[in-house]
Amino acid sequence: MSKIRIAKIEDLNEIMEVINDTDLPQREESKPKIEERIKSNQLLIYTSDDKIIGFLGWQSGYQGNQECWYLEQITIHKDHRGKGIGKDFMNYFLQLCRDSKVKKLYAHIQSHNERSLRMFLSVDCTINSDADKSIPNEITVEFDIDKLCYLS
Repeated sequence: MSKIRIAKIEDLNEIMEVINDTDLPQREESKPKIEERIKSNQLLIYTSDDKIIGFLGWQSGYQGNQECWYLEQITIHKDHRGKGIGKDFMNYFLQLCRDSKVKKLYAHIQSHNERSLRMFLSVDCTINSDADKSIPNEITVEFDIDKLCYLS
């Protein structure tokens, strides 16, 4: 059985195990940021049979606007990718955005990550070609939350 919930600090080590297809130094570099997101209640976890198989972290008040959020990271354990979990996770998160009165959600995707881009496009993002980009080889996507008609 799958479940999505806000992460707790005691989930940190299991969350870190989701990032098993990166090298240990990179995984350890991301640990403080993940811990910060947990402490600010801005990290969701996706569980299956009570095991964490994915997480999603965001920043509220993006660019000083409380009606805009920034999706920092969505990671699904490599053994569970390609099964629609990311899309389910994003739909849940988009509903959370709507419930929280968010108007826009932004994310950056590395241009080589075609699977991730396809997943984002499947949940009605638009590619922002006018984005203020400071990192090369990234695509900026945005969601206009009020225009997502499938959200109730």
